[in-house]
Amino acid sequence: SIMGFSSARCNNEDNYVFQKLFRVLGSNNIDHCARLWHAPTVAGLAKTLGSGTMTNDLAEFATDTDVFLLIGTNTSECHPIIAMQILRGLERGAKLIVIDPRKTDMAKKANVFIQVPVGYNIPLLNTMINYIIENDLFDKNFVENYTYGFEYLKETVKDFTLEKFEKETGIYKELIKKAAEIYAKGNPSSICYTMGVTQFTDGTYGVMNVSNLALITGNVGKKGGGVNPLRGQNN
Repeated sequence: SIMGFSSARCNNEDNYVFQKLFRVLGSNNIDHCARLWHAPTVAGLAKTLGSGTMTNDLAEFATDTDVFLLIGTNTSECHPIIAMQILRGLERGAKLIVIDPRKTDMAKKANVFIQVPVGYNIPLLNTMINYIIENDLFDKNFVENYTYGFEYLKETVKDFTLEKFEKETGIYKELIKKAAEIYAKGNPSSICYTMGVTQFTDGTYGVMNVSNLALITGNVGKKGGGVNPLRGQNN
């Protein structure tokens, strides 16, 4: 009959007292925004990388990242400090790929901007992965020594072609091709994402696909690379 919904922008003590209040009222129905926001990140990254957190230090964006891939994130508005580090990287000569339904401020600065329709994150990532595999742009040494399931992934994405994606979305295949090549050839490349990836019924699989893209190109375990969910909980 009664429930409580708390926030990660409260401190721990406030959240604890809030929980105790609802226990006194006889309700076990307590929820928290952090569970919705990045639960798919925790589940997806734990499954693929072993830990549901960023793989890299933010300071590396300014000094080491060669290519930034931003997907489902309005970085400059929602994470301005992180955007500042990315902009420092761009000033250094790094390249930027933005994938988002909206033309964000970061999209205006991008070398490649793909205005993907809502709900098409997974088909787009599958198409990029398929192109990278088919054109031998993946890191063979890293795949052989540090990953498993590559053949299964290759079989899974084989039908996600540039032509098929262009037909379904109207996005020119050359744009997808260019983004895939820039990301795969980056040394290193970093992926940043937020709730534009996670807040879907298939959000966990979207996160896993982000991991797959990073893993086949050997962009995990590198300074300036990795998979970096930009979290919203600033407690």
